[in-house]
Parts: sequence; C-alpha cells; structure tokens
Amino acid sequence: MRTPRIRRLASLAGLSALALGALGMAVPAGAATAPTTYVLHAPYASKAGFPIVYTAAKSSANPGPKNCTAQVEAAYLNSSKTVGLVSQALVCKTSAAATAAFKEVTKGITADKAISLPKSLGATAVATAAGAPEYTIVWQHGSNIGYTGVDTDVPASSSESSEVPAAPLTPGQAKVLVAAAVAQNALLGK
Repeated sequence: MRTPRIRRLASLAGLSALALGALGMAVPAGAATAPTTYVLHAPYASKAGFPIVYTAAKSSANPGPKNCTAQVEAAYLNSSKTVGLVSQALVCKTSAAATAAFKEVTKGITADKAISLPKSLGATAVATAAGAPEYTIVWQHGSNIGYTGVDTDVPASSSESSEVPAAPLTPGQAKVLVAAAVAQNALLGK
C-alpha cells in the first residue's frame, strides 16, 4: 500500500515534515523527541473505529518551526482501509514559540464552520477541509500544537494523482474527528 498523502500540521505550513512512510528513519543522536503519549494510541483508535495501526506513535526531531524541538505522530485505518485517523503533536520550547508556530501553520488555511469545535480545545482551534479528503482540527495547548485529522478516502489519498476527489466528511466522521481532538488535547496536558 502506498503511503497516504495525509496533510499533517507541518505540511499545512509548507514545512519539510517527515512523510508517514519515512517515520521509521533514525532520529539523529542528541535530537530532541516528544513523548509518544502526546498522540492517540491504538486502544483509543480501535474504539473509535480504526483498529489497524498504520504508523505506531513515533517521535522524531522537528525540522520545522523555530524553537519547536520535536514532533510525534500516529496513524490508524478503519477495517476496510478506506478511512484514516491521524494524530500529531508539535512540541515547542515555550508557549510563545508555539503561538508563533501556530500562526505559521494556520496562515492561509480556511476554517470550516461546518465542524463545530468544543470550547475545551481553546480559542485557537481551527477546523479545515482545505486538505480534503482529509479533514483536520489544529489547536494550541500551552507549548504544544495538536493536530487531528480524518482522511475520508485513503485509497484516493494514496494515489499519485494530484487531483484527489474530495470525499465528504459524514456527520459520524465529524463526531469522531472532534472526539479524537478532545481526547488528544487531554494528552497534550500531561
């Protein structure tokens, strides 16, 4: 199976993030890493309807925004391998660094008002369909940036074609996306 073109928070800003398929690369000696507890894990994903671990939670040095030291990511698929769930965190040295990175990450993306965001994600939270067929929520939590996405059409996202038809986000998938973001937000505070 090809690696899905899943838009992660770093790619939203056009930064050079590690691709899902490359997450197995070794982290350079002495590089900062993020706790893998900052992202959703297999038991949560399975209960949410994504029992297949596509990429287990893995931390890597962050090549992106200034004063952000690491990123961690996990990705899961539903049983039919057609819908994916992505959870990612960007770890910054300070809240100010995270605020600057968040502004960079969200610059130019259009908020999707159809996805109702809970207050628990904070005032910075943004939901977007800009990467459809991947629908995402990005938010800042202290010195971290959280990102949760649902890819509604993994086979189309896996294609090398640059024209991927956008599969609409169903109401059920929207609930999963919001619930996953809330669950991940709780992990960012640990």
